[in-house]
Amino acid sequence: MDYKHNRTSISHSLSLFLAAGVISISGLSTLAISGSDSSPDSHSSSSRSTHSSPSSAKSSSTSSSTSTTGSTRASRRAAANAANDKSNESHEVTSTESPTHSAKSSHSDESAQYNLGIEQSPVDIPAGMPAHDADIKFSYEPMALNIVNNGHTVQVNSDGDSFIEVEGKKYSLLQFHFHALSEHTLAGEHTPMEVHFVHQSADGEYAVVGVFLEQGENNAAYAPVFGNMPADSGKAQTVSGVAINTIDLLPAQREYYRYEGSFTTPPFTEGVKWFVMSNTVSLSSDEIGAYTQLYSDNYRMVQGINERTFIAGSSSCECCQARKVMASFQGDLVSE
Repeated sequence: MDYKHNRTSISHSLSLFLAAGVISISGLSTLAISGSDSSPDSHSSSSRSTHSSPSSAKSSSTSSSTSTTGSTRASRRAAANAANDKSNESHEVTSTESPTHSAKSSHSDESAQYNLGIEQSPVDIPAGMPAHDADIKFSYEPMALNIVNNGHTVQVNSDGDSFIEVEGKKYSLLQFHFHALSEHTLAGEHTPMEVHFVHQSADGEYAVVGVFLEQGENNAAYAPVFGNMPADSGKAQTVSGVAINTIDLLPAQREYYRYEGSFTTPPFTEGVKWFVMSNTVSLSSDEIGAYTQLYSDNYRMVQGINERTFIAGSSSCECCQARKVMASFQGDLVSE
């Protein structure tokens, strides 16, 4: 599609739809915006990753999923998950089990062992993709530092008092852990690290909040973590007299990119809700080095977006929301 040629007609059509009530603002607030499925290399040649990403379609589109499509995707996801060894799911969630894969390599070789679906993580977030409004309710409490080097990352376990609420549903924080380089990319670019906050609801559904970690100033909130990273793998230990203020580990502004994905470690279980913060958090070079001297290459390459969509957030401003929708057609970043 020639986006520039169609820009005027799209704008005119959206205006007519809004005026006629064909498109409601409540409908727009949950409109799914498709992401570009292009390789990171197509966005930038300066990516620091040596991993290659799958080739995929380069077009973006906006569509409303039918119940048939949703049912088909759910069935395929369930079949793929059922075919995999559920015992390996502990790699992403628990702290005490030893991994069965190499920590300092990509998971490309391991992927062949599993019946992967078509909703895999991580993914590339295309340039200009509108971020979802900051509507996640974070109820993160200070907690003792319970930390473990589990053989494929450094992980901090929650004491069970912290949680998030998304669309009225509560997800308890289980743990957070790190990857270097970042697993998700922004317009094909990695950041030095990424941290994943893993949550689970009472009915067993997983939600992961991802935060890009950039090199910058020393970060006091992360200092207790990077100052107590175990050099060797082993069992989790609580560091006496050390606590972390978990909420301070997040960016102050919490808009995010939302999509449906999977765990990024074997068995790559799908059905995971992903919320990747659009704003980064800074770490000093020494803090980054404290981690990368242990794990400098424990990230998975980006996966194809396939039939999935990024979900744009709601807005009280009709014109702003319509412009967000138009941005998905045009591939442009529209300032409000």
